[in-house]
Amino acid sequence: MILYLADRHFNVLETASTGLRRGTKLIEDTLTRRVADGDSFECVFDLADKTLAEAEGIIFPTSNIIMLDGDTVSVFAILETEYDSESREMRVYAESGGLDLLNTIVGEYTGTSVSVAACVNAAISGTGWEIGENEISDRRRTVEFTGTDTAVKRLYEIAAAFDAEITFSYDIDGLSITGRYVDIRQRIGKDVDAYLRTGREIQRIIVKRSAAELATAVWPQCDGASLPSYDDGDMYTQGGILYSRDALSRWARADGGHIVKTYDSEAKTAQSLLDGAKRSLSIARELETTYEVDLASLPEGVGIGDRIHLVDESDGIYLSARILELETSETSGTRKATLGEIEEEAE
Repeated sequence: MILYLADRHFNVLETASTGLRRGTKLIEDTLTRRVADGDSFECVFDLADKTLAEAEGIIFPTSNIIMLDGDTVSVFAILETEYDSESREMRVYAESGGLDLLNTIVGEYTGTSVSVAACVNAAISGTGWEIGENEISDRRRTVEFTGTDTAVKRLYEIAAAFDAEITFSYDIDGLSITGRYVDIRQRIGKDVDAYLRTGREIQRIIVKRSAAELATAVWPQCDGASLPSYDDGDMYTQGGILYSRDALSRWARADGGHIVKTYDSEAKTAQSLLDGAKRSLSIARELETTYEVDLASLPEGVGIGDRIHLVDESDGIYLSARILELETSETSGTRKATLGEIEEEAE
């Protein structure tokens, strides 16, 4: 792995790697790709041949790490550094999106039947970023984003509201970043005809289930609006609470009653409050289930967002799952995937 260490204006100052004789030596690395909320990169540099002042002239919060993988360019803004004078090592934490998005604060935004481009442009205005590819340009939504947030977090909120996902991309000339783009995707990744089996590609599968947030009804707490009358056969409103008949049939209390949890909202209209309560109840009425998979190997071409097949014949696990988070380390040679959007498959 070769990294290019650049200042906040993307001027490359030095290279770093696990094997270069010159430059800064990379001794630990963890790259985490995520579908839902951006990527991060953590690493440790050996500064044995540099003073702290020399190192901080290159590696400093607000500086950037440029990573090239074939035709793919990734840029990570350094947010935190930690120097150890005894080991002469510097630990770095960086995130995708660039400091201009990570530290820019955006305000409230509402719109009726607006495009995703209108929402995104409002979030990135004045940051130097532009919209790149837009795969849902014809999609319209009525949206309401309350309070303030960072531009990066708002972008992921917008993507969720439009049932879409976002990535960041860059134009590069030599090692100079000449363009920064927010790409709006229908979905990151692809369906892959890849079967991973325990004892071969899979070292182990960890299945986590939690009922900590389980509920059969949600009670909105909102000063700006009240729930309207609603009944779709499953979910229905009564007395300011949204109930689920299906959830009650599966998760009723011992006395047969509903499990009610509160739902905080700043919605200003009855419809917006109802939509938010329905989304909250749709999540709350299911056990939270996650699968963590330690991989011995990952088929070539399989990456973040892809849907793959998992087989554990001894435990009778046959699943289709999407890679929602992929953590890799070149220095330790490890890969760890967190999967979601799980679907059971026939044996």
